[in-house]
Amino acid sequence: MKTLHFRLWMLVAGGLLLALGLTVFEAGQADLAAAYAPPNSGEMIPDRDHHLWVINEIFSCGDGSDQFIELFTPSGNQEVLTGRPIQASNLGATLTNTYIFPDNSGTPTTGRSLLLATSGFAGLPGGITPDFIIPNNFLFTGGGSVDFAGVFTLIYANGELPLDGVNSLAGNNTIGVNSPTNFAEETGSVTCPDPSLSVSKQTQSSTIQPDDLITYTLTVVSMGTLTNTNTVLTDTIPTSTTFVSADVTPTNGVLTWTLGDLLPSAIVTRTFVVSATASAGQTIVNSEYGVQSDQASATGLALETTVTMGLNVYLPIILKNFDPVGEHAADLPIQSLWR
Repeated sequence: MKTLHFRLWMLVAGGLLLALGLTVFEAGQADLAAAYAPPNSGEMIPDRDHHLWVINEIFSCGDGSDQFIELFTPSGNQEVLTGRPIQASNLGATLTNTYIFPDNSGTPTTGRSLLLATSGFAGLPGGITPDFIIPNNFLFTGGGSVDFAGVFTLIYANGELPLDGVNSLAGNNTIGVNSPTNFAEETGSVTCPDPSLSVSKQTQSSTIQPDDLITYTLTVVSMGTLTNTNTVLTDTIPTSTTFVSADVTPTNGVLTWTLGDLLPSAIVTRTFVVSATASAGQTIVNSEYGVQSDQASATGLALETTVTMGLNVYLPIILKNFDPVGEHAADLPIQSLWR
């Protein structure tokens, strides 16, 4: 009988030791997870995500019509991009362009690039097929920043982004010959046309409400190797707007800025403000603008601003009718409405 009791005791003790060992093992695994997992993660292997992409290279032709942004990741499981934003802002972040990824990247992502480029980029000499299409003039040529989903930001000063049609700016702010690569691992090196002048225009938003103010920002770039002399920038105040302010006075609805002599790679910006008089559903088009010097001239792409329906809020008013001598005679707040 004592032998049986001893064997039972040994089985119980053995079970307790096994349970204790499993507990210690699990605690050890938890410590390893905490030590090797990324911040705010409790897993040994991070979930599929997007946070290990970096901005590898950005490029722009002088007029902003052809541009690209290349992302790169050394890591796997980084394909979750749907709904993530990439934003370009000017210096001071008063203007921002936003692109939302409509789809994920392919897989696997280890050592792969993603190419975001304007629609005409593939048609340039040395161009390749982009993975995603961004609007023309998405990047600000006069300095600014590019931010991918809040996990990587490239900041560049005025004049730091090359506009010679050959060189690009790397994610570490070094300059070299452009070498875009897409997810299929195609690599190219584009060459832009070489105008001696370019002009582009941007607004604070592509949609406004009736009577809103629109701020137009024009950017002139002196291209090539020659100085542009006696340079003049003009812009016609668009229809369905009323002029509000500028640093020059319009004549017959035309604003004229005398820019003088522009050295190679010089960048000049000018702004003016109008008030929208168009109704909801209409589009304001600003297309009659250009720049001219003794050496060259250039016109910009049309810029459209859509007027949307304003938001009207109506609060209901509930009135209560009652007999002042009846059962509601004590309802003084309601009664006072009628007196």
